Amino acid sequence: MAINNEAANAFDIPEAVFNGNITEKSDATNEFITYACSPVAEVINDTLTAYIVGENDYSKKCERVLVWLARFKHVDVVDSAVNLDKLRGIGFSYDELREMVGYPLLNTDFSQARALTKNYAEEGQNEKTEELI
Repeated sequence: MAINNEAANAFDIPEAVFNGNITEKSDATNEFITYACSPVAEVINDTLTAYIVGENDYSKKCERVLVWLARFKHVDVVDSAVNLDKLRGIGFSYDELREMVGYPLLNTDFSQARALTKNYAEEGQNEKTEELI
């Protein structure tokens, strides 16, 4: 058991994850994506970017290939409603939120409009913020 813990610490993996002691299914899924899928996806991203995009387009146009791990996990919209509402309040459009949870885009003027409902601007900048939106 001590060898497992040392190995987990060497690779910066929580010991409970490394030893399989996580009981919550959602936690186990998140940990699997974080510690097993993310490093592989990063290698795939870098390799495909190097071979498909090339150095010139990567450095000049910031183009890249991306394996987006957010799509690997089921997202329950009802459980995420409060967080999605917060994102809407800081200026995300409905289409951006729908894309995050895997729903099809509506592509309407209403769904692409941004609405900043939370007041994060400093005093005197509210007019500028409203103009940008």
